[in-house]
Amino acid sequence: MSTAPQGWQNPRTNWQAADIVHPSDFNRIEGNIQAVESGSRTLDPSQAPTGNTGSLRQLLDWFANRLKAISGEANWYDDVGQSLKAHRDATSAHGATSSATANRLVIRDGSGRAKFAQGTSAGDAVVYPVPVTSLKTAQGTRSGVGGVFAVHQYAFASPLRGSRISGSAYSVGIILGAQDYNQSSTRQWVGISLETTAYGWGAPPLKLESGSPDVSVTWDYLTASGRPRVWAALDDLGEIVSIWEAEDPADPEWPDEPPFEPEEGLVLIQVEPPDEKLLKAVAERLERAPMPLGFTRSIYAADPPPRAVRAMFARQLQERGLEEPPDIRDVLSIADRDRKYWYLQLYMRQASRLLHDHRASTLVHLYREMCRVDRRTGRLVLR
Repeated sequence: MSTAPQGWQNPRTNWQAADIVHPSDFNRIEGNIQAVESGSRTLDPSQAPTGNTGSLRQLLDWFANRLKAISGEANWYDDVGQSLKAHRDATSAHGATSSATANRLVIRDGSGRAKFAQGTSAGDAVVYPVPVTSLKTAQGTRSGVGGVFAVHQYAFASPLRGSRISGSAYSVGIILGAQDYNQSSTRQWVGISLETTAYGWGAPPLKLESGSPDVSVTWDYLTASGRPRVWAALDDLGEIVSIWEAEDPADPEWPDEPPFEPEEGLVLIQVEPPDEKLLKAVAERLERAPMPLGFTRSIYAADPPPRAVRAMFARQLQERGLEEPPDIRDVLSIADRDRKYWYLQLYMRQASRLLHDHRASTLVHLYREMCRVDRRTGRLVLR
């Protein structure tokens, strides 16, 4: 055990009523008070704690014992600054590795790279180059009048799905040709529409006329970042003429570069995430909406529309390793803009699927029908 403080004298504890107090007794009492306050003592860090109650000498020994155990130094009072610096600067510690290894800390290799396996609580940003183990299938959509537009570096051209938004009922959809100008950069795709016209008996059965009807195209691609982007070409009133949306920017190195060129007289801007007012309007529509014909044979057929959208949304989150919030409005408080937008984008896609009876996971139809866009701020405005 540690020593008593320097100057300490054993106190007298057998005083009787008839005893006379001498000056030496007062000196001893005052001296012990002074010794407790300023007398030096030697601690014993070998004394391990045995509980939460002990004498002052024991408690001081126990503190020294725990400090020594935490620091790992030879003495409890040694300077740990150098050890901490060495630990901080170490390029290999605690079995850290740059490979995707379970239950191991991650450290970058000599080229600044590290591999990650996809976890169960995604939403964390994944830096490029994207590890192959983190890539997952996603979708992007663009509506508008033909033209050339950018798709993702990891996009693939099959299967592509196309549909007419307006125009003749005799449409046979579109043909989309992939023009990969540079395999290592953004791909440029060209949309070409073919309009079909039917003729009476005795006439040729079909006549193909080249045209430019309003079409919607959905493509598949691979992603890991969860950095959603929605771009819209707007007229003077903020009406959406053409729209492009996906879970990532078309080019991760230039995320704010437009994925397509607007027509003359239009302005192309990034669309901000939906606000609480739009979420409320969508929720009210879902409460009133009937189950669309296209979903009557789906696994959601027995659910009312709000519950069906919630189930589809939950499935999207599960596929991407995201936690399901108690209420979609809760995500509005998420500080990270991209993560918040990712949740809202996935939800709006499912709401659009049910309200507009389409299978593709896209919010294009819902946005075009319910919203305009403020040309100055990019915010969605309810009609």
